[in-house]
Amino acid sequence: DYPEILEARRTGRPVLAADAAQDPLLESVAGKLAAAGVGAVACFPLRAHGKFLGALMLRTREPMHEGRDLSLVATVAGAAAIERIPATIGFFGSG
Repeated sequence: DYPEILEARRTGRPVLAADAAQDPLLESVAGKLAAAGVGAVACFPLRAHGKFLGALMLRTREPMHEGRDLSLVATVAGAAAIERIPATIGFFGSG
């Protein structure tokens, strides 16, 4: 159950849950995330030619904030989608 991936697929936009425990989108998986020590989630859709290919997801123990680090990851996600390079960490295909 990955509601952040579903939202990124639906909107075509990155999803940032800076505080996973309080984010309404993650309510259904909040217990699992807390048990795993996840404090924040960022999910970047991988799209090419208008087609959803999958998502690159980051999970951290500490809160995340938009900025240079997330911008770099968004750039990597875009390159992976364009080149159709499957990311080896946090890549979930659409099937």
